[in-house]
Order: sequence, then structure tokens, then C-alpha cells
Amino acid sequence: MKVLGTIIRYVLVMILTVALISIAFINIITSTILNKEYVLSKLDETDYYKGIYQEIQSNFENYVGQSGLDEDIMNDILTEEKVKTDVDLIISNIYDGTNKTIDTTEIRTNLNRKIENSIDNPRLLVIQRDAIDTFIDTICNEYTKTIIHTKYEQNINNIYVKVVKYIKIAKQALLITIIIVAILICLICYKNIFKGIASLGVGATSTGVFYIITNIFINTQIKINTITILNSTISNSLRNIIDDFMGKVEKCGFVLLAVGIVLIILGNLFNNRKREAKGN
Repeated sequence: MKVLGTIIRYVLVMILTVALISIAFINIITSTILNKEYVLSKLDETDYYKGIYQEIQSNFENYVGQSGLDEDIMNDILTEEKVKTDVDLIISNIYDGTNKTIDTTEIRTNLNRKIENSIDNPRLLVIQRDAIDTFIDTICNEYTKTIIHTKYEQNINNIYVKVVKYIKIAKQALLITIIIVAILICLICYKNIFKGIASLGVGATSTGVFYIITNIFINTQIKINTITILNSTISNSLRNIIDDFMGKVEKCGFVLLAVGIVLIILGNLFNNRKREAKGN
């Protein structure tokens, strides 16, 4: 019977470890990439808005060079504040499901005015009207493309809502599992509750070791600082978020490892004292 109890306790500790690993991961992911405010803070921290603004200006200049217009035609048709507002709008579409569309009226009006002012001949302006409108449309489309405003934002939000819903259910189930398993371990060890405390410590320690090893493995196998997607601005922000995420994984691992070791030491210490007291 004692052997059976030991086996059951080991199985329960394994279940506890899996549950702790899962719920810790859920807590990390919900506080980072699934958190709108976190993402916005990271974009601000990595100068994402300024970088995208410079990227847009650079792309605009390429089109101006092809059109034959003066390069200064693009000066002051767009502000960094406008870029920030529109990027935040996209983030809100994804996280809040607002489904708003970026307004390029300001860019269109400013660019049209500057082009008209640069052409002195009214007759030439009329002749080139179609070409001017096409050029303005191209610039506006380039703007929305560069800040990654697409028709898929609503689809992403639908997926996000489902993920958050299922994660919430999973978190509740995991919390219940952890509580039940902890109670069962204590019941099995009711004659020696300190052994049960040490067993809980083993679960926490195993979880901590898992996260520490996972962090080391990912950082060893994946060179986060070399990840590149679309452009340098997006890549820099993505690398920052991933690096911070892995930092939280590592921190979580060390905290659980420390808690687990403390529980194991205390459990075994009091267990030994209890044995010594019986011996005396």
C-alpha cells in the first residue's frame, strides 16, 4: 500500500508540474503579446513610430524620383503624429475589433496642393490631372501598405478573441487542477504532511528547471538579434518583444526554482526533525 501511495504521489507531482508549466506560460503570454497595452508600450519603447515614419518618407522619395517631381514635394505632407495615430488604430482593430479604416485624406489634400503649387501652367495642370491623381493614389496606397494596414485585421481579431476565450477557460481548469492535485498530495501524505510539502516543491522545482532549460535552448538555437521581418523597424520591435518574453520565461523559471527548493528544504528539514523527535 505504501508503494502504491508513492507511485500515485509521483504521478500527481508530474501532473502538477505540467499544470504549473502550462499556467505559467499562459500568464506570461497574456501579460505580453496578448496584451494591447504591453504591445503599444513596446512600440513606443523601440521608437517604432519614428522608424515607420522614416520608412514611409524613404518610400515616398523613391516614387518622387520616378515621377520627375521635385523631391521637396513630399515635405510636410505627413507627420509622425499621424503615423502614430494610424498605427494605434491598426492595433485597436486587432485587439479591440474596432474595424476602423485609415483616413488618407490629409495626405491626399496636402500632396495635391503641393503638386498644384509646383506647376505654374494651369493648362498643363489640367492635361496632367489623371497622372497626378494616379500618383497621389499610389502614394496613399504605399502609406497604408508600409504601416501594414490590411483587410485581414478583423480576421486576426476574430482569432484573437477565440484564443483569449479558450485561454481563460484553460487557466481556470489549470487552477482547479493545481488545487485538487495539491490537496490530493497532502491527503496521501496526511501522516507526514512535510513529505507532501516537499512533493509540492518538487513540482515547482521541475517547472522552474523546465523554463530555465527552455530559455537556454531557444537562445542557443535561435539568434533572436538576427531575426528580420519586412523591414528594420518592425524587426527591431519584434526582437525586443521576443527578448523581453524570453526574459520573463527565465525570471519565472528562477522564481519557481527558488520556491521549489525552499519547499523541498523546509519539507525535508521538518520531516527529519519529526523523525528525530520520534526517535528520542
